[in-house]
Amino acid sequence: FNRAGATAAGNIARWDGAAWSALGTGMGVGFDVAVSALAVAADGTLYAGGTFTTAGGVAANHVARWNGSQWSAVGTHGTDAVVRSLAVLPTGGLALGGSFRTADQVYSPFVTLWDADGAVGTEPPPASRASLTLGPNPARGPATAWAHLT
Repeated sequence: FNRAGATAAGNIARWDGAAWSALGTGMGVGFDVAVSALAVAADGTLYAGGTFTTAGGVAANHVARWNGSQWSAVGTHGTDAVVRSLAVLPTGGLALGGSFRTADQVYSPFVTLWDADGAVGTEPPPASRASLTLGPNPARGPATAWAHLT
């Protein structure tokens, strides 16, 4: 889209509860330009992923960061194809999923991690805890176990 209400916006805009505002000059123009994923870090940094190749006039292949006043690329080369999902990790890193084969020219098909400093594939996945539930409880005869990851 190129407008949010009466405000010019290049495929991304912010609603503050009363009015729309643009995030810089947006993510470029064109029919095939779209933002398909957003994630917000604890410090307020907004990450966007999609089909775009520029963000605010800066080269940003399919993934970009908004610091509250301007867009910048994530990594040096971004990804080679569409980013469809993003998640900020507890350590400040970024997890990406999509149809790409490389992230910052590192072979990392479909899923990759960027650490908080912007290096690809160096951050281990976040730790998980598992709990086990047995039912019925108390069990007499056959029982079922469910694993819950947190």
